[in-house]
Amino acid sequence: MEGRTLVAFLEQARAQGVEVLFYQSSAVARRVDGRDGQPHYTDLIVRPHVAVRGEEEAQTARRIFDELPERCFPSSMLRLTPRIEPIIDTWDEQHAAALEENLRYDRHWRWREGGRAVGCVP
Repeated sequence: MEGRTLVAFLEQARAQGVEVLFYQSSAVARRVDGRDGQPHYTDLIVRPHVAVRGEEEAQTARRIFDELPERCFPSSMLRLTPRIEPIIDTWDEQHAAALEENLRYDRHWRWREGGRAVGCVP
């Protein structure tokens, strides 16, 4: 289900012009044995973490995730609709460059309220 969520989201994001800069997800579910002895899953939650360029794209991404449970078709082992709990971040170019610089040179950036980089702390 996690893979199907990824594919369905990326298809819709591309169709709606959302530039996805980052995507990572996890999923949890509870496996139970049914009365017929066949296992199935309950309480399926997919938690994608996505970064896009700006707030407008973030709103579109949230709307896509809201609509995804109807688009993700469960297998015969899944007898429920997954709950999708996305985290949507916005990365402008300055933020993305600061993060890359931080990783490359092991520097720590100071951040302004609202998430903008203001300079490197030596």
